[in-house]
Amino acid sequence: MDDLKEYVSSARKLGFTAAAPFDASRLVCRPEIRTLCAPDKCTSYGTNWICPPGCGELPECAARLAKYRCGLLVQSKYEHIDTNDFPLMKKLAAEHNRRLRFIKDKIAEKYPGAYLLSTGGCELCESCTYPDSPCCKPELLRGALSAYGIDVSDLCAAAGLEYAFTPGTLRYIACVLV
Repeated sequence: MDDLKEYVSSARKLGFTAAAPFDASRLVCRPEIRTLCAPDKCTSYGTNWICPPGCGELPECAARLAKYRCGLLVQSKYEHIDTNDFPLMKKLAAEHNRRLRFIKDKIAEKYPGAYLLSTGGCELCESCTYPDSPCCKPELLRGALSAYGIDVSDLCAAAGLEYAFTPGTLRYIACVLV
C-alpha cells in the first residue's frame, strides 16, 4: 500500500479532489450492490463489455480482483451541480475517466498490469461491439465498481475518503489496482 502513496500528489495535480491508497482485500463483490446493474435499473446493462452481463458473473469479477494487493482510490467531487442534468453528468464522468486513464498509465510504468475500476458504463467507442464481437480496445477496458458489486461507500470509508449523497454534489469514484 505504501508503494502507491507517491501517486497521491500526482492524482491531486491531475484534478482529482481526493486520493488515497488502500488494501485491495477491502474489495468485496456483493450481490446486493450488483443488483443496481439490473436491466430495469441501469440503461447500460447489456450494452457494453464492462457492464453485466458482458463483464461476467460476480465470481469471475472476484477472481480478477484477487490478483491485486493494493490500489489507489481517487475521487472527483463537483459541487453546485444539477444532478438531473444528465448530459453534464456524462461530460463530468468522461472528464473523470480521462484523468483516471492518465494516472493509471503513470502507475503502470512502475506496475505493469495495473487495472482500473470506475463509475458507470464504457464511453470509449461511439458504438460498442458487445455482444457480437470482442472489445476493439481491450487495452483500455476497465471494470465498473457497481458491476463488480463493490460498495463504494465502504471502500471510501476504508481509505479515509469522504463519500455521501448530498443535494447538488456529485462524486465520481475510481481506483487503480496493482
